[in-house]
Amino acid sequence: MKIDDGKARRLGIYFFYDAQGIVDGYVYHFLDGIRPCLCELYIVCNGSVEEAALERFERYAAGNVLVRENRGLDVGAYRAAIERVGFDRLGDYDELVLMNATVFGPLTPFTEMFASMSVRDLDFWGITSHAGVEGNPFPQNGLKDLPEHIQSHFLVLRKELLRSPSYREYWDSLPEIRTYEDSVSHYECTFTRHFAALGFQWATYTGTEHLAHVSAQPIMTMPAVLVRDRRCPIVKRRCFFQDRSVLLNDTNGDQGREVFEYIRDHLEYDVELIWENLLRTCNHAALRRCLQLDHVLPDRLVQGGTRPALRVALWMHIYYIDLLPECFRYAGAMPEYADVIVTTDAPEKKRQIVSMFSGLSVRKVEVIMIENRGRDNSALLVGCAPFLDEYDVVCFAHDKKVGHLRYEVQGRSFAEHCYRNTLQSKGFVENVVRAFAEEPRLGLLCPPPPYASAYYNTIGIGDWGPNFDNTKELYDRLGLRVPIDRGEEPVAPFGSVFWFRTRALAGLFQYGWRYEDFPEEPVDFDGTFLHAVERIYPFVAQQAGYYSGWLLSSSFASVELTNYHYMLRQLNIRLIPICGSGDFNELCRKVERLSPGPLRACYLALKRWLEAHLPEKAFQTLKKLKKWVFRHIGIGP
Repeated sequence: MKIDDGKARRLGIYFFYDAQGIVDGYVYHFLDGIRPCLCELYIVCNGSVEEAALERFERYAAGNVLVRENRGLDVGAYRAAIERVGFDRLGDYDELVLMNATVFGPLTPFTEMFASMSVRDLDFWGITSHAGVEGNPFPQNGLKDLPEHIQSHFLVLRKELLRSPSYREYWDSLPEIRTYEDSVSHYECTFTRHFAALGFQWATYTGTEHLAHVSAQPIMTMPAVLVRDRRCPIVKRRCFFQDRSVLLNDTNGDQGREVFEYIRDHLEYDVELIWENLLRTCNHAALRRCLQLDHVLPDRLVQGGTRPALRVALWMHIYYIDLLPECFRYAGAMPEYADVIVTTDAPEKKRQIVSMFSGLSVRKVEVIMIENRGRDNSALLVGCAPFLDEYDVVCFAHDKKVGHLRYEVQGRSFAEHCYRNTLQSKGFVENVVRAFAEEPRLGLLCPPPPYASAYYNTIGIGDWGPNFDNTKELYDRLGLRVPIDRGEEPVAPFGSVFWFRTRALAGLFQYGWRYEDFPEEPVDFDGTFLHAVERIYPFVAQQAGYYSGWLLSSSFASVELTNYHYMLRQLNIRLIPICGSGDFNELCRKVERLSPGPLRACYLALKRWLEAHLPEKAFQTLKKLKKWVFRHIGIGP
């Protein structure tokens, strides 16, 4: 059926859930956009909601705000509202609109969408659909394959369907929804199939039902195309924190950043609404990956534009006086309008630092004495704390020396990795300052994790290493609430050399640290309070509403790209012949089946048997074969 959009009576049901009961601005913006299209609105909140938010919800849905226990997810919420309205009354409306808080919008006016769909002869419709695919990741419904279906974040049902006995029967036959998988299996992916089989006609506003040959789920794999070319009025929140492995199944993984930049640069939607919600609710590592929050900046100053009106400083701690020339060389990258504040622990060191650093072409150099306890961490959080309010953007660096490795060059390479990606050149530093000026949500930039020589396992293993529990303890002490997860790496400055916006880390400085809070020497090379401090910075910034990212100079980025590709290639050369070819995710699954524990146990048992039954020469040949296979997957003894 078609409807008269100018006279249409629409009932809307909006489902809201937030683990903290907080309603962010994007929700109100969505309701502002949808309310003029409706004659009546119900808002159903699963779980607790802040009192002020409930009062504001009443302005949109006077007397129709339902707060219920968090049962049944979206399906339970819709059912509760429908039962409140009454199935007999549903037929009085031209359309029933079921929608939820899993999307940002409207990016384009909802009125435009409703006007366009009103002239189409349909019984139900949505904004986007998921194509049918072989196999069913939600087998609870008993179907062999996943059927084509309208996605449940926005579903519109018209009078003929609402009045049909089959609609009430559908709800009466739904099993209890206890999990996300239940919701998708028994509701979202079966609704369209069920009513289409009964002869009801459906379509989507964006026409995604015609894109099955392009993508099974265009709203996730090509959101910018839908928004730009098909006037899609929504974007999924999950676009900005989706599991990377899912994105890499089909794409380069850049769709989150692409659609964000299009919204920011071409639409009137305020992306601050997106930042507000994501930074409060999402793990930062997932945001960094989906939005590509890293900055690769040129070594030379990008010409054009005026100097940012930011107060800039370098805070540098120097303990090893033999590294003074190196520290001076990198400090020379600071622009002439910057201040340089150096901390040290001995009068003779201060004299030498003053003598050398007086040659810097900067606005001011100041050298201050601090206590020798807590290393660079206390130098920053105690020694430099009185200067926090004097600056907007700060680079913190120190004389990095590593003493526990076999060769000194290994530690020097780590130090170079830190310095070249923070203080590479004057032009580079100017570009960093401009980045902070141009991106108001940018809170912290640090070099990516080291990987050379003894630091290889920093990526994936040592990023947390033995430091999750001590970081979580510090996290709790600071009263942080943003997501923290042992399975997701911290976007942290390993090596404690980084750039930050002072407002982003103000919460950490305001704790009121004393030298006594830091451990005395000797300090272990890992697993200490100092390593917890190193990892807490991005969580403090996120709590304050700022994001963190990796920072690379263009010259060092070429080194990183070369090394990353080489390491990946070497891993593939060794793993693919063992596990079989396939895409990245398939390879990961196959490697995961090679569980080190069982394999090691089998190997040791076999080794004992072979030692007892084989001649020495044959046994030595097998040992060589073992090295070829086991050495690179870490399951040998």
